[in-house]
Amino acid sequence: MQGSDEKTGSKQNGNFLGCMEVIAEFCPFLSQHIEKFGNSGKGTVNFLSSTTVNELIQITAEAVMSIIVQELSRSKYYSMSVDSTPDLSHTDQLAVTVRYVLDGLPTEILLTFLPIKSHKAAELVKYLLDVLESQGIDIMNCRGQTYDNACNMAGKFSVMQARTKQENPHAIFVPCAAHSLNLMGGNAVDCCVEAESFFGFMASLYNFFSSSANRWDILKKHLSTKKLTVKLLSETRRSARADTTVALCEGYEDIRNALDEIADDTYQMAATRHEADCLSEKMDLLETAFLSNFWKKVLNTFNATSKALQSATINLRDALDLLTSLESFLDSHRGEFDSFETEARGASGSSGYKAKRVRRKSIERKEYDSMSCS
Repeated sequence: MQGSDEKTGSKQNGNFLGCMEVIAEFCPFLSQHIEKFGNSGKGTVNFLSSTTVNELIQITAEAVMSIIVQELSRSKYYSMSVDSTPDLSHTDQLAVTVRYVLDGLPTEILLTFLPIKSHKAAELVKYLLDVLESQGIDIMNCRGQTYDNACNMAGKFSVMQARTKQENPHAIFVPCAAHSLNLMGGNAVDCCVEAESFFGFMASLYNFFSSSANRWDILKKHLSTKKLTVKLLSETRRSARADTTVALCEGYEDIRNALDEIADDTYQMAATRHEADCLSEKMDLLETAFLSNFWKKVLNTFNATSKALQSATINLRDALDLLTSLESFLDSHRGEFDSFETEARGASGSSGYKAKRVRRKSIERKEYDSMSCS
């Protein structure tokens, strides 16, 4: 936000003064203020220094916190959600969110960010209790706590939820439905070699096109009639995988044509042509087209359910209904293998699956042992 200097007109004066200078071009009052007080030096009140700006931000933060505490006092009972994540400066921050009912409406609001140095449950609970106490929020009025499913947060013994319940037995632990769904989807993929191979292929597809402006232009040319393109996978958000499978499934033939064009281009490097040819061959496989169509339908429904579970107004009854509906959807697709296979044959142009590779190591070992014995 702040640059290496605080001089108006300098290219190193930071985001704040830079924005003020841009706004001043359309605001006569601000323009006159900067012209009169800009670069006035110490001893002159100009409300443009970093000290003043930080003080104004602090005053605003305290006013917002005061309103939140007043609302919590009116509603009395609340639940809390706690999670940690590193910021751009690589400082781990604990995000504390509170949820309460105000005038009959559920309200969810970010309470604060806490810089933390330890992920041990005892330390996390101490950070949390200290901030609640500093704002006059009684932990005994907490009626619910929820976290992601990290082992230091959600386990039964000597973890954050257990230690918080020692302070307040009424703070019932409710696992985050969206996190649980995300982990379930991730584990479902991790236990299947073919699924891992498919998502690895999609990552390779994105890396191949995105690492070259020329290749990306070729891809966009083939996808010009469709408002989609290959996308980067995310390890934490299944919504990114849903978008990726939609892009692959709906642009299947166009993406393969783009790969074939690169593979046939003699002006491309040999390594590039070889990689494009390998990726194109992968798309010719019935397995790839099958998994593309299958995961598109599954992940789209997962994504819609996940977004609904993250709504600020969601309640336990609706969350249960959503998860039950998702379970019914998955069960209904167990008998649709033939339908997926028919669509995959049309997309890939292949009618048979790739023969499974026979591992020779164990066979050769047995033959070697028998020769040794003889």
